[in-house]
Amino acid sequence: MKKIRGNKRRLNKIEQWRINSLEIDFNFLQKSNKDYIKFRIFPWNPVAMSLNNFPKPKGKIRKKIIESFFDIYESWNIQLKELGKPYYLKIWLFEPDIYNSQVVCAINEKIEYYENIFLEVEIAKKISKSSLDKISNRINNYDWEYRIEENPIFENEFLRENFISEAAYLEEQKWLKNQLNKPHRIIDQKRNGIAEKIYLFKSSDVWIGEK
Repeated sequence: MKKIRGNKRRLNKIEQWRINSLEIDFNFLQKSNKDYIKFRIFPWNPVAMSLNNFPKPKGKIRKKIIESFFDIYESWNIQLKELGKPYYLKIWLFEPDIYNSQVVCAINEKIEYYENIFLEVEIAKKISKSSLDKISNRINNYDWEYRIEENPIFENEFLRENFISEAAYLEEQKWLKNQLNKPHRIIDQKRNGIAEKIYLFKSSDVWIGEK
């Protein structure tokens, strides 16, 4: 695992990211009915983390990331209230991959989409029992719901017609079979009028927070 040096410099970069993220992009919001802020300070972004095996944020860095999301949420909340209409505004804290976390807002038809984007579990968890509870006292100022993020595999993407050779098809079928041996759930849908199964695999715990 690679070492990450220069914590003071990285804390300064996180602070600059925080400041630059306090304002909603209302032009984007009005066009797309959504806006969001992701944490993308090197090396804590999904691409760098997957390729270079950097350690996850911890200590002061982890606390700074989480508290920056609180500041962004609270700033956005003030701005969204001025719209005078319903809106969705939540913090998504991913555990253990805190660098995947986001602040997300939505208006109009996108509200329902984001309300149902994660899997709701039958047995509720409390954030007080999670690894996040002791990081910042501000966590207690929010209401939290536990959800699960899932990665989909689409059955029809593995049909023979999608491969240029028999060897490539058989290789992907072998991979798919191995994946389907892992815990997952299945839903049926129609995409472009064609029925297919979607296999859904748990990828992360997500804490959905709001005031």
